[in-house]
Amino acid sequence: LAVKLRDLDFAVDTLSLSRYSSGRKTLFDAARYSLELPRLSRAIQRLLTVHRADLLYVNGPRLLPAAALAAHRASVPLLFHCHNRITQPVAAFAAGRALRFSRARVVACSRFAAEPLEPHVNSGLLSILYNGVAPLAASNRARARRPRRIGVIGRIDPEKGQLDFVRVARRLVRQFPDCTFSSVSAPSLSNNEYFD
Repeated sequence: LAVKLRDLDFAVDTLSLSRYSSGRKTLFDAARYSLELPRLSRAIQRLLTVHRADLLYVNGPRLLPAAALAAHRASVPLLFHCHNRITQPVAAFAAGRALRFSRARVVACSRFAAEPLEPHVNSGLLSILYNGVAPLAASNRARARRPRRIGVIGRIDPEKGQLDFVRVARRLVRQFPDCTFSSVSAPSLSNNEYFD
């Protein structure tokens, strides 16, 4: 992706991040992250300055504390796009503290995703913007019976719910035997355990 974007004359910068265990983090992960945080924050602040950014957009909780520090120091507004529910209490607390410290605006894709952050964010700074789905057109015509195809697309990771998809598929196929199911995915970068 970076090569293609550079070929199109887009500026692409990378941040060097450590790999952490997927799901519940170990004490070693927490210690390593604490040591990495100041370096990441300085790197983000440098990018804000070099690119003269008017807004810092972050869509993952792992970078949020470093981004909040950088945005605060550079006096740049921060927008956090919460597209997943932060399930670990410690991670939700850390994200919430970073949001409060930086006075960030939060856009969540659902109330479910926003809920763990609500105690930390002023309600005027939190918005719910549902993912766009076109409404189904109503039709009075009888539809020709076609096989139903149901799929899930996303990185194979516990938070993405492929095992839930398989459990639901097992139930649905009993009631709708013409269904087919697909998972279009790749394993998580940090751990193949869930994939296996």
